[in-house]
Amino acid sequence: MSDQKRDREQWELVIITVLLMYRPILFFGALLLLGYTILVIFANPSIGVVAAGLTLLLFLVVFSYRAALLLARLGAWIATRRP
Repeated sequence: MSDQKRDREQWELVIITVLLMYRPILFFGALLLLGYTILVIFANPSIGVVAAGLTLLLFLVVFSYRAALLLARLGAWIATRRP
């Protein structure tokens, strides 16, 4: 197994552990972001749509292990990229 693959797996393990450990805090943040989205969507729809997308992503990470795992894999891939 290459060192880069091993590093990526270690990063993935760390990121998924952090995401699962802080799930209640992420849920509270998703609720706050949902309130912000509702307020902003009437003032500026383009920013509201972006905020709604981020809110959806955060709720998916909170309620779906699969989404959290995919986000951890993406984060591990970004962390182990070579310049």
